[in-house]
Amino acid sequence: MPSEKDGKDKHIGNGVYKRTWLYTHLDSIISNQDQEYTRQLRTAQQIIKIENLLSTTPE
Repeated sequence: MPSEKDGKDKHIGNGVYKRTWLYTHLDSIISNQDQEYTRQLRTAQQIIKIENLLSTTPE
């Protein structure tokens, strides 16, 4: 549980802040998008490597 206010948290008492549902949800979406982007980037890099191997293979 965050102990400092960063603008995304709701104060719940005794100096403790709780991440609001909206920001928890948005953080989750962003994390999932980052993971999907990374997966797609790796796939593209693998395709490029395969294409490069195929283009340098003697016929």
